[in-house]
Amino acid sequence: MILNAQFPYSSKNFLCHVTLKAEENQRIHGKGLLHGCHVRDWPLLRDLMQTAFQCRSYPHLLKAAVMGRNLIISCFPNDSKEFYEIMYNSTKIYGSPSQKAVMQICLAQAIASKKGADLPNALTYVESAIETLQCYGPNFFYKLALWKKAKLLEVLGDHCQALEYFLKAREESHLTALRVESDDILQVTQLQMEEESLLAEIQEARPLIFSGKNVQAKEKLMMLYETINDRYDNHPEFAEILNGIGLVIQRGTKDTNEAFEWYNRSFKERLHTQNICPQNMVASMNHMSMILCRQGNPDAGENYLRRSLAILEKSDRNQYLTAVTLTHLSEVKVKQGDYYEAYKATIEAELILREASKNHDFRLKIHLYLVHHILVLTHTNSSSCAVTSTVEDSMKCLIQLASSIKQYLSDHGHHYLMSAYEHALLMNWRDSEDTYQQYRRDLLEHIRKPKLLRDVLLKKDTSQFPTSFLKEHRHIVEYIRDTDYAQLDFLKLFSSLSEACPMCRNIETTPAEQLWRKEIEKLSYDRETIRNVLSPMPTSHESFERLSLSVSEVSEQNVQSGSQSCANQVEMLVMIPSAMQDSKVINPSDMPGHQVSFKVINPSEMQGHQVSFKVINPSEMKGHQVSFKVINPSEMQGHQVSFKVINPSEMKGHQVSFKVINSSEMQGHQDSFKVIHSPEMPSHIDNVTSANPSDVYEFGIAEITSSSFAYNSWEAILSFQSQKITESYRMDVLNTQVDKNAFPNANYPRTRPGSSFSSLDMNDLSFTVLDLSSSFVDITTAMPNAIECVDNPSGDSNSSSFDDVVNT
Repeated sequence: MILNAQFPYSSKNFLCHVTLKAEENQRIHGKGLLHGCHVRDWPLLRDLMQTAFQCRSYPHLLKAAVMGRNLIISCFPNDSKEFYEIMYNSTKIYGSPSQKAVMQICLAQAIASKKGADLPNALTYVESAIETLQCYGPNFFYKLALWKKAKLLEVLGDHCQALEYFLKAREESHLTALRVESDDILQVTQLQMEEESLLAEIQEARPLIFSGKNVQAKEKLMMLYETINDRYDNHPEFAEILNGIGLVIQRGTKDTNEAFEWYNRSFKERLHTQNICPQNMVASMNHMSMILCRQGNPDAGENYLRRSLAILEKSDRNQYLTAVTLTHLSEVKVKQGDYYEAYKATIEAELILREASKNHDFRLKIHLYLVHHILVLTHTNSSSCAVTSTVEDSMKCLIQLASSIKQYLSDHGHHYLMSAYEHALLMNWRDSEDTYQQYRRDLLEHIRKPKLLRDVLLKKDTSQFPTSFLKEHRHIVEYIRDTDYAQLDFLKLFSSLSEACPMCRNIETTPAEQLWRKEIEKLSYDRETIRNVLSPMPTSHESFERLSLSVSEVSEQNVQSGSQSCANQVEMLVMIPSAMQDSKVINPSDMPGHQVSFKVINPSEMQGHQVSFKVINPSEMKGHQVSFKVINPSEMQGHQVSFKVINPSEMKGHQVSFKVINSSEMQGHQDSFKVIHSPEMPSHIDNVTSANPSDVYEFGIAEITSSSFAYNSWEAILSFQSQKITESYRMDVLNTQVDKNAFPNANYPRTRPGSSFSSLDMNDLSFTVLDLSSSFVDITTAMPNAIECVDNPSGDSNSSSFDDVVNT
C-alpha cells in the first residue's frame, strides 16, 4: 500500500523519522530516557517500525501505528494528525470496524495534540469509536476510548462528566479475548495496558480536584506517588503527580509554602524534558508564580509567567494554557498596582479562550476579573479613557455567559457563577427591585441543583468539606435568602460579598466598598434615579456633590473637500450646588412642563466665561418659560452674568426675556438681573416652544459649527426642555433661513442628506441642562470659543429681539 502523495513523507520516510526522532530525544533527555513510550517497549516498537517502512503493507503499517501511537504523536504532534488521517481512511477500505474505531482513537489523540487543537472534533471521533468498540471490541481499546473521552471532557472544562467516564472505564474488565480478525493487528503488550491504566489514574485526579473532591484527589495522588516511587525509577508522568499534590495542598490546607515545595519539585523534574517538550513546564511555573505573587513577591512571579508565555508563543499560543497564564499575569499586575496592564492581559485571555474553548468555565473568572479592573479604572485616576466597556455592560456579559455554560461547571465555575450573581445583586440593591429579585431567584435556584452546592451551602453539617472555598458564600447566600428587599443594608451586603470575593479584598488603590458605592451612585443617576442611593437627599442647607455626566465624542462626518475637520466634544454638567448657603435657592419642584430657554450668541473669545442662572420658587409656574439671551459678549475673559427670577409665583404662561448685547471687553465684570414678585404680569408670549432638540448624534454637532465672525442673517435659539436625565436631549435650530453669501467663510458648506440645515457651523460646544424636575439645580456653563449661533456683531441692540423666536 502506498500512502497519499500529499503527505509530506512517504510511509517509509515518516516512520523512519519517528525512529530517528525518538533516539534523538533519548540523547537530549536529562536522564537519558525515552519520551513517549516506556523504555522496555522501545525494542519492540523499533522493530515494528523498521518492518513497516521496509514492507509498507497495510497490516504492518497499521500495527506500527497502533503500538507506536504515543511515541509517534509525541515526536511529531503536527504531522501525526495527517498520518493518522491517512491510516483512518485506509481502514475504511481495508480494515474491520474495530480497526477503523482504533484509528479514530489515534486520530482524536493526534488532533488534541496538534497546534490549534480542535477538541470538539477530537471528541466526535472518540464518541464514534466508543459506539463501535462497545459492540465489536476489543475491550482494552473500548476502555482506552472511554479514558480519552474523559480526558477531553476535562480539558474542555466538564469535570463532572469526565469523572463519569473514568468511573465507567474502571468498571470494564481489563482483558477479554479479541475477535479473530483483530487478533494480530490490534494486539498490545501487557506493559502498554498497565501504562495506559496508570496514566488514566493520574489524569483522573484533576477532575476530582476541580469537582470539589479535594480529599479524594489527595488520597489518590499520594497513593500514585508511593506506587511510582516503588515501581519506577523515572516515570514520565511523575512530574504531573508532584504538581497535582501541590495543587490539592494549596486548595485544601492553603499552606502555600508546602505547596510551593511540591510545585518546585515538579518544575525540576520537568527540566529534564525542557528541550523535548518545553510546554510541560508551563503548569508548574504558573503555580509557582501565583504563590510568589500572593506571598508578596509579584516581580518574581512575573518572571515565571513571562517564561511561560515565551514557551507558548513558540508552541501554540491559542490554547487554554495561554489564557490561564495571561489571567495570572493580570493578577500579578493588580498586585503591582497597574490595573490598565491587568485589564489588557485579561482582555487578551478572554479572546484566546473564547476561540479555543468557548464553554470553559474559566471564562467566568476572566470576566469577573474584567468587571473589577473596569471598576477600578472607571472610578480612579487611572487610564479609564482606554477602557472600552462599563462595569454594568461587563456585568451583563458575565451573567449571560454564566447562563450559557451552567452545564460545564467545576467547583471554581460554581464559585465564579455565584460571585457573578452576588455582584449583580449588589449593583441593583437600591435601584431596580425587579432586576434584583430576578438575580436572587436565579442564584438560589442554581444553588439547589448541584449536590456539591447543596451540601456545602444549605446543610448545617459541612464537616466533609472542611477546606472548600465554596463555604465562603454561606453568609451572603443566607443574607440574600432571609432578608427582604426593603430591609437590605449596603454594608452588610458588601461585607458578606467580600468574604467570598478575593478580587474585592485585593483592591488596594481605593477600598472596594467606596468603588462599589460610586458605581451604584453612577448607575442610579444613569437610570434616572433622583435620590442619592447611599444616603437620603440632603436639605437645601446641606452640602451636595457634583455629578458630571459626560457625553461621548462626536466625530465629523460627510465633510466636503476643503472643510477643516475637527472633533467636537459635548459635555453636559448637572450641578448639584455644593454647600449653597443662599436662602434664595428654593425648591422649584412643582413646575411641571416648565421650560427655560436661553441663547448665547457668538461669545467667540470668552475663555473662562461663566453664565449662572437661578430660578427660585416659581412653585406654580405651570407652562412658564424663561428665556435668557447673551449676544456677542466677545473677549469677555472671566466675565460672569447672573440672572435670578425670584418668586413669580403666579406667572402662568408668562415669559421673561433678558439680553446682554455686545458687552465686549467686560473683563471681570458681573451683571445681575432680578425680577421680584410680579404676580399680575399679563401673558406676554404664551406659547414659545423652542425645540424638542434633535439628537446630537443624529445630525452631528459638526454640522452646526464654527465661525468666529458674526452675521446678521440668521438667529438660532437653543432650548432645553425640563426632562429626565437619560432622555434624549435634542437641539433644533429655529428660523434658519440662511443666506449663504452672507457668510465669508462659508465657501464649503456642510450638508447632510435629508437635513434642512446647511452652512451652520459650531466648534467645541459646551452646554448644561437645567433639569427643573429635580431639586436645587444651579447651572454653570464654561464656553471657550463656544456657541457661534450668530446674531449681532456690532452690538446694535435693535437688530434683533426676543419676538424673532419662532413659535412651535
